[in-house]
Amino acid sequence: MVEPTYQYYKAEETVNVNDVSGRKIISRIDYKSIELPISVRHYFYLNDTSKLYINAAIVLDFDQDSSLRITRADGSSLYPRIDLDSYTHLALGAGYTINDKYSLELRYQSRQIVRYGGQWDSDYRSLSVILGYRLF
Repeated sequence: MVEPTYQYYKAEETVNVNDVSGRKIISRIDYKSIELPISVRHYFYLNDTSKLYINAAIVLDFDQDSSLRITRADGSSLYPRIDLDSYTHLALGAGYTINDKYSLELRYQSRQIVRYGGQWDSDYRSLSVILGYRLF
């Protein structure tokens, strides 16, 4: 099963510190990627019209010019622009299907998007609720 997905995450956080001029660090992240999960699914049939399933996927993640910027309170850059990279990761899910048309799935993913010179890394996790409708 293959389900391409567009991911988008944007956030800003300000942290008060004592060892930087302006005493504030502002982090801005802009993360965009196209994911291509390749998964296997196992069904547990409840009756003729409904079934539960579990699945596992290897997710190929293609970055779309994502970045992290860290600045001081005056806007000057504390670090150069940090380009975010996409890495292959795993996803796990469980769901319910009725009449082979409608589905509801809960999917968990954990991925790493920041690796900066061995100094930093990240752990970006997501829990998704996926509503589905099968056309054919």
